[in-house]
Amino acid sequence: MPKSVKKLAAGNNITIKLPVDITHDVLAFINQEREVSRNKFLASALINGLKDKMQEELKQVKVTLPLEVTEDQRKQLNSPHVERALAAFAQTIIGTGTMPLIHSVPKSESELEVKTEKDVDQSDEELDFSIYDDLLPPDDE
Repeated sequence: MPKSVKKLAAGNNITIKLPVDITHDVLAFINQEREVSRNKFLASALINGLKDKMQEELKQVKVTLPLEVTEDQRKQLNSPHVERALAAFAQTIIGTGTMPLIHSVPKSESELEVKTEKDVDQSDEELDFSIYDDLLPPDDE
């Protein structure tokens, strides 16, 4: 019969035992001086390793942004609405889905009225997609 495991919650302490066959290089890396405490450093490394393992097991893909983001921007990116929109966009790009319409729920009955006419730009002017050039990989790849 499997041993019962205590459920963990955010902020709980855990204890791990380093394996006896740990290499000297890994020990030296763990023991080097940092601006952050060793506990925070190891906790961060453990969480990142677990996230990588989850992505592997859940068949997820990690997308790295080529820019620094602020804490507020990080919170925005972690919003469920933004995550769903980015996932739908990625599925559309790789050809496994269609881009769903993202809409908000009307606040009043007047917002429920459907407009019958739409202004459509009928100009022959070509659209300029050059603003997206920095998102594309270099030609030599």
